[in-house]
Amino acid sequence: MGRGLFAAAMAALLVGCGSSGTKVDKGGVTSIKSVALVAFSVPRIVAEEAGGGSLAGISAAVATFKSGGMRGNGAEVAREAAGGFVDEMNKDGTLRFVAVSQVVANGDFKSMVSLYDQSRGQGSQKAAYEGLPVIVLTPSTAQSDFAARAAKALGVDGVVMVDVNRLNYFLYTGAMGSGQAKARGAALFKLFNSSGRAVWESGAVVYTEASGAMVAGGINPAAAPILNRDIGTTIAKDLLKTYRGG
Repeated sequence: MGRGLFAAAMAALLVGCGSSGTKVDKGGVTSIKSVALVAFSVPRIVAEEAGGGSLAGISAAVATFKSGGMRGNGAEVAREAAGGFVDEMNKDGTLRFVAVSQVVANGDFKSMVSLYDQSRGQGSQKAAYEGLPVIVLTPSTAQSDFAARAAKALGVDGVVMVDVNRLNYFLYTGAMGSGQAKARGAALFKLFNSSGRAVWESGAVVYTEASGAMVAGGINPAAAPILNRDIGTTIAKDLLKTYRGG
């Protein structure tokens, strides 16, 4: 499936899951001068998608699970994708993020993470950037107590949460689990102001421009960081395009 068709399919899927598309208070967004990424979650195991030719993705999942141990490879994907996301958003300048390392090192923030982390509940099949909680996002206008407390602890005007709810590698060229692979999926993004009100909510399509070598359904470890980083970059690009009505 080509990028354009995939993007259309993902947009339809996001609407079908209950999202009515982008909801944005541009005045609220522009009033936020500093922002922190406080949640970035992905599936615990990111593997070749079903139907990819490598035993319908089963061997890829097994190979990926083994390479990441009992926790899978999700934490690694989240770390690298979050880096790409923050760098792309900062490059654009619509939002200015503090360093994620600064967030996870903040004592007040660290003390509240376990109170909101959902990795043992509805987010049990998710992994997060180390030091950030797993937060399962849904389209909602509800206030976020975690967002308000995190913004206060970090001394920022707003906080961002990203939940990548669908993510797989797929063969871009090649066959039977070997060749060049890209990543595709879908995510939900929310920007909250310091009082915990969502001022920007949007679904985002993941379809990487970067690719990496896949062998027997598994991504070459040397190629994974660039491919995973581009997951976050493409999320940021899709959000910014939608924000501007492009």
